[in-house]
Amino acid sequence: MSPARAVPLLALAAALALPAAGASAAKRPAALKVAVPAAGQVSVVLADAGRRASRPKAAAVPAGVSVLGGVTPAGRLAVAVVRPRDAAAGGRVTVKLKRRPRGVERLAAALDGGGAPKAACKDAKLGAALGRRLAGAAA
Repeated sequence: MSPARAVPLLALAAALALPAAGASAAKRPAALKVAVPAAGQVSVVLADAGRRASRPKAAAVPAGVSVLGGVTPAGRLAVAVVRPRDAAAGGRVTVKLKRRPRGVERLAAALDGGGAPKAACKDAKLGAALGRRLAGAAA
């Protein structure tokens, strides 16, 4: 093989080996950010995560805050952030998912008459999803 033909083949091989800039952004896991509620409150986030959604993982959790949640078999995501009265932490909780959730509903103060949607009250599996602690950093 002549050196003149080898250069374009090497350039082609290098281009195929490197992922495109748009492809790497599409494969990046989605992050859902939930604000930490006031002391003694619970904030809840409901969303559609898709049929074959993986379990969510808590990535960044302030000290003293608990994160509960999961995905129902139907693909409904429920995440609750609980802040006890004695916890001094504030800020945000980051929850990582494989895909970006759709139809995100946020209840900032669920205990303060922050009426849950009627669909959440009818779905018994949503309550079971909220009964599990999330895997991840200090969840």
